[in-house]
Amino acid sequence: MPYRVYVISLNKEVLKSKKFRKRNPDYIEGKPCYCVGITTKDPSERALQHRDAARNEKGPLYSKLAHKYYNGLTKKFSSLKAVSGKKKAEKLEADVARKLQAKGCGVWWN
Repeated sequence: MPYRVYVISLNKEVLKSKKFRKRNPDYIEGKPCYCVGITTKDPSERALQHRDAARNEKGPLYSKLAHKYYNGLTKKFSSLKAVSGKKKAEKLEADVARKLQAKGCGVWWN
């Protein structure tokens, strides 16, 4: 099953969240904030699940931070190729998140 990494832009209000700030101790004021995730769906569809606080019979399909501070899907990462296997996708997710954090951005990811 192919997986894709998606990146959602978060509005700056997310910086008021203690848990977000704790995960981003090297955040540089003025840099953007993001939520990075993986999905087997179209990234646009997955981003809307966060925005709309989608649920199914098993529970929420969204991150509370991504829902509350949603500011749109970031297209600059749409060129990332799909990968096969969840482990590869999780590694790519972590790589993207760490690269953004290394640039001083605030990033929420699993």
